[in-house]
Amino acid sequence: MARTEAALRESEERLRAIIDNTPSLIYLKDIESRVLVINKAYQDYYGVSQEDAFGSEGFEWQSRENVKKLRENDLKVLAGGRPVENVIEQTDTSGNRIVMRSTKFPVRDATGSIVGIGGIASNITAQRQAEEAAARQSAILQTTLDHMLEGISVFDADQRLVAFNKVFLDLYGFPEGSINIGTSFADVVRHLATLGHYGEGDIDEIVRLRVEKARDGVGRQYERTGRNGRILRVMRKPLPDGGFVITYTDITPQKKAERALLETAARADAANVAKSAFLANMSHELRTPLNAIIGLSYIVSSEMLGPLGVPQYKEYAKDIHGSGEHLLSIINDILDLSKIEAEKDELVEEPVDVAATAEASLTMVRRDAEEKGVALENLIPADICRLTADQRKLRQILINLLSNAVKFTGTGGRVTIAAWIHSEQGFTLKISDTGIGMATEDIPVAMSKFGQVDDNLDRKYEGTGLGLPLTKSLVEMHGGTLDIDSEVGKGTAVRVRLPAWRIVAVGPDRESA
Repeated sequence: MARTEAALRESEERLRAIIDNTPSLIYLKDIESRVLVINKAYQDYYGVSQEDAFGSEGFEWQSRENVKKLRENDLKVLAGGRPVENVIEQTDTSGNRIVMRSTKFPVRDATGSIVGIGGIASNITAQRQAEEAAARQSAILQTTLDHMLEGISVFDADQRLVAFNKVFLDLYGFPEGSINIGTSFADVVRHLATLGHYGEGDIDEIVRLRVEKARDGVGRQYERTGRNGRILRVMRKPLPDGGFVITYTDITPQKKAERALLETAARADAANVAKSAFLANMSHELRTPLNAIIGLSYIVSSEMLGPLGVPQYKEYAKDIHGSGEHLLSIINDILDLSKIEAEKDELVEEPVDVAATAEASLTMVRRDAEEKGVALENLIPADICRLTADQRKLRQILINLLSNAVKFTGTGGRVTIAAWIHSEQGFTLKISDTGIGMATEDIPVAMSKFGQVDDNLDRKYEGTGLGLPLTKSLVEMHGGTLDIDSEVGKGTAVRVRLPAWRIVAVGPDRESA
């Protein structure tokens, strides 16, 4: 018996030594929630001795805000027979805020009956402070990431996502919640592959190759055009711990600007070539009538053929007059186009009789048409309408288009002018011919300033190449559009459309093909 008691005392002393040397606060209570045992850490923390604590409920030295919760937890343990965990913030004897994690559990006897309450409490203030500091740092980092202009994703050595920002999600169109901390790089690649950001191919193979390449620890930079048309500059940089960081910069605006610059340079080069060809052709256009004027006027003035009464002088005078008109036409075209480009030209608007203006324009080209054997057909009704327009410029539009049509139509051909109105679609003028026509790819050349489909010096059809561009500019000054349909060997049709508000007087709507 004595030996048993000694062994029991030895066991109790050993247990007491263990609980007194643990940093956790340990206590035991009876079924009435009265303190039986508190260890040294508990005594030191609350400044209470075992003797003073014995038999009390242990709430006297607790903060008032926690007493109710402690009582409730005791009742839960006794009623439910299960441990209850809780985190309590309180003030220690020095006035410092302390965070304690407490576990209360039922104490049972050999029969399994609950005979008391045990408790272990640990001071987790340092841990909580570290967690809060980490949370603050994480929030600061995330705020910084979310305000970056570039997308960013960071993966650890296990290829798990440890940080990313909203720009990254937006650039690739990730649905909300589809990507989270801990998502694998393979899952990210699979999502992008499914959306088509890596192009066509077997998705599993794309994922395998991308994951394998990410393990090589080599930094890379490349450009990627996603399915949404955005062009991204992607940079991957390895991290010392074996992970890597990837940045994504949307360079779509930059690429568009580069393309626009290249296109502008190309247009400038094309314009320079066109102007060079124009100057070469212009030299020919100007010298031919000037030589005629100088030569013929010299013959007349020197009376080389005899006195001025000789009949040939009259023909020479006509040729001089024709050459002068040709030069004047060229100079006028150049000056008019220059004024429009410099935005110095203005419309002098007034009600214009369309039918009368069309007939006057036909009169101007009728002689050339008769000489070439080209028939002119006027299908414009005499009472079609009046237009609010610049009469001189409208007439210039008609003469330019009719002259072109006659020039490029051979003997036996036909040039037709027609017009119709629509209260909603506006006014349409159509000049068509049965001439040589143009290939579709040559139409933009003919419409460009100084552009000529046939730009050789020995070309068959003379001209400066300013007629169509000038006409188009005059039409656009009126708020209209000019379109050309043409086919080689079958002729050309030019449509001029002016807005409905320019129609002054309108009869019944008329339409034509």
